[in-house]
Amino acid sequence: MKKQIVSMMMFVICFMFVVTEAMAQGIIIHKKNGEEIILPYSALDSIKTYTATENNEEINGFECVDLGLSVRWATCNVGAYSPEEYGGYYAWGETEEKSDYSLSTYKWKTTNTNMWRMKKYSTYSDDSDFKTTLDPEDDVAHVKWGGSWRMPTKDEIMELVDKCTWESTKHNNVNGCLVTGPNGNSIFLPATGFCNGEDPISMRGVSLDYWSATLEVNKYNDLGAYRISFFFNSNPSYSSFARYGGLSVRPVTE
Repeated sequence: MKKQIVSMMMFVICFMFVVTEAMAQGIIIHKKNGEEIILPYSALDSIKTYTATENNEEINGFECVDLGLSVRWATCNVGAYSPEEYGGYYAWGETEEKSDYSLSTYKWKTTNTNMWRMKKYSTYSDDSDFKTTLDPEDDVAHVKWGGSWRMPTKDEIMELVDKCTWESTKHNNVNGCLVTGPNGNSIFLPATGFCNGEDPISMRGVSLDYWSATLEVNKYNDLGAYRISFFFNSNPSYSSFARYGGLSVRPVTE
């Protein structure tokens, strides 16, 4: 009799699980930093798992790689969960994605007619704040990932460009670059392209564009901030890009 009761209970539990799964509309991911991601089944194409490299470390649930440089680099972009995913696109000093990456929608634009000056991170005039590095609350890597994660500075992207080897390649059929540090460890940066205005993402699969946390100091305007730039099958560089444009972010940590 006891065996029959146990068997009946197991049947009921299994039946309830199947019914619950059948009624579910998607999955909810609870990240260690408190962020909650809701994904409907209709939005999923496939689910992949990955294994951390033996020498890599996790900080706040995100993996970093020691390339033999002054900071460790994340293995994926903000908004991504694997190295080949593009992740989010963010204007410089903003922490959310949007549909229009124009000066008119930029968080730090002035309300007057002077389009060359910004409300924050400005060196344009005597009454500017003279901030040249993003504060933590405006750093999307720190806001989204928490802990010691942040966007790299100009010096740190220069180090990545100058001290590493860059090889155009594909990872899981995604164009990008394998960046190998002085110690032989490497990261993959997908060719993310960029967002400008209301246009769809430009140059995805062809160009690689990632923000730094450093303002371009320019006596003529406050419009630029530094980025890594790389065209598929060419050489990497660091240059200025309009702050209101949408670029990807690859975080770093000490």
